[in-house]
Amino acid sequence: MKQDTVLKVNNFNASFEKNGQIRPILENINFSLTNLSNLTIIGESGSGKSLLCKSILALIPEKCLISGEIVLSTNGETKNILNIKKRQLTRIRGKEIGMLFQNPVASLNPVRSCGKQISDALSEKYVTKSSKRLRVLELLSLVGFDDPNSIINKFAHDLSGGMAQKVSLAIALAGDPKILIADEPTSSLDIQAGIEILDLLHKIKTESKNFAIINVSHDIGQSKIYADDILVLYNGHILEYGKKEQVLSSPNHPYTEALLKCENSFYNGQKVFTIPGKLSYNDKQFLGCVFAPRCKYVKNLCRVENPNKTKTDFGFYNCHFPVEKHLVADK
Repeated sequence: MKQDTVLKVNNFNASFEKNGQIRPILENINFSLTNLSNLTIIGESGSGKSLLCKSILALIPEKCLISGEIVLSTNGETKNILNIKKRQLTRIRGKEIGMLFQNPVASLNPVRSCGKQISDALSEKYVTKSSKRLRVLELLSLVGFDDPNSIINKFAHDLSGGMAQKVSLAIALAGDPKILIADEPTSSLDIQAGIEILDLLHKIKTESKNFAIINVSHDIGQSKIYADDILVLYNGHILEYGKKEQVLSSPNHPYTEALLKCENSFYNGQKVFTIPGKLSYNDKQFLGCVFAPRCKYVKNLCRVENPNKTKTDFGFYNCHFPVEKHLVADK
């Protein structure tokens, strides 16, 4: 299947003003998606993952200062989402970009039935009542309901968390989007329901192959199963980006290496490894590498100079002294 670029984020920055000073939240964000992309964004709480996803939908807080471009290329048109008028954005949201939120019950309308909410989100090619109902039933079946007729008239309060997330997924897919954003879709679900949702996303993506996925997660282990590409975000900066096989087997950035060590120690029954220190928020722009205060390999250069992007075969990383160099130096 032909690969076409559907999203390109160019030098995107987002910040807030606090006490007369500018506090950066996202800095110099650059990445792109094709219609075949399956991207997982990994990072701890406060790294800017949710704000990045909301920015792609132009759901940006009023007091947020932004710059750069978020370019959407669909249906033969190319447009910078950040410059689009509100009336046009209503067509993009749901129709060209779908969203799966963290809290499925809260994201559903409590006074409209599941069937009506899915019908509201359908693309314009479904005109008659019969065609809409048929498509709603198809979508409910697609997201794993064995008896879609039993769900179509239910309301949010009738559903478990896992069922509500399946309905939310049906709504997100109803407009035939070119991009589906899943913002930590399993965070409010039990383990089994979460696995079922991720399996569903993977299955639908594998079978349809006509839309890109951005999945946001704290769990680097999920990406081993469900991702093709990985973007590692820390304190508003992309530290590493590339193919899953490259990032997970040969990480270049010490932060990625540390995340993998945390995950491996947890699942191997060892004493759980934790990264020393905590993610710090700076009112002033950080001069050096943002991970320098917590990095075990830190050198003087890391504290005073922000690293430039280093390209790899399938991505890039931002580090003065990548992991491989440290390993060689330590021998």
